Amino acid sequence: MKLSTIWSTPAMALTERLNRTAEWAAQVAAARIPKRVRYWVFIQVGSKAMLPNEVVPEVRFMDLLKRAEGGPK
Repeated sequence: MKLSTIWSTPAMALTERLNRTAEWAAQVAAARIPKRVRYWVFIQVGSKAMLPNEVVPEVRFMDLLKRAEGGPK
């Protein structure tokens, strides 16, 4: 969602606007991080959220992101 869309929608509550603006800012910042750093962050998030008895090819990364702190709900 674009920042102009977030702030021009009349029916949206202020707290929702602020939450969406924070998410937008995080997305913009993440897009500017160098590719090599993003790669290793991706690997670390997945490995920390993985259970000890799980096999790498059998685990969906979206499941790992849900387990990780701050991941999508």
